[in-house]
Amino acid sequence: PPPPSALMPPPPLACLCNGVLNSLNELRHGASPRLAAPLGALFLAALHTSASELANHAIARDLTVTGDEGRAHLQACRAFVEIFVPFASSCFRSTFSPVAGGALTALNSDDLAEALAPLTALVESAAE
Repeated sequence: PPPPSALMPPPPLACLCNGVLNSLNELRHGASPRLAAPLGALFLAALHTSASELANHAIARDLTVTGDEGRAHLQACRAFVEIFVPFASSCFRSTFSPVAGGALTALNSDDLAEALAPLTALVESAAE
């Protein structure tokens, strides 16, 4: 499926989304059940790193307070958590599900929640 249009306004998210989709498209040609778990772990690690960097950037620049830049960054953070991650995870699962025979355990909801914890806390605190 095409990426959600809500990911296009923040250019860094659009680039990240395109990179993930291009990678998964290449993997789909040679997806092996043996690759699902290790690549799932790498994918989770990349999500965690991205979430941490987004949260750290907001904290370091004090973007959690006010201002146009803060609102734009928070919008990008929210789009990452609420739109990008579910979309990218779904694409990852659909890349490996046919070859893993339904045994794909990577990217369960607990693992995703743990990977996104730094950013989820920031997004939820800003909503209050």
